[in-house]
Amino acid sequence: TRVEENKRIAWNSFAGDLKTSGQVVFNSLANHEAEVTLILEYVPPGGMAGEIAARIFGDPEKRVAEDLRNFKKHAEGRMASAGHNS
Repeated sequence: TRVEENKRIAWNSFAGDLKTSGQVVFNSLANHEAEVTLILEYVPPGGMAGEIAARIFGDPEKRVAEDLRNFKKHAEGRMASAGHNS
């Protein structure tokens, strides 16, 4: 829903009964570093019962944390291959 190059990506997604929206904001820091902020909202199918099931079987917060760690590794790998030191 919104793209600001090198700054922000925002979305709304409707896949079946699952609805998500959010944004990722990138802020430049010193020494080729960046702060990444993620805001994510989702409405699981089945209301509260669906949310409980999602937590039991999928632990969405854990998955998001893992995805952010993987993104960090990917981004740092790209910086290293481009010749930037951390």
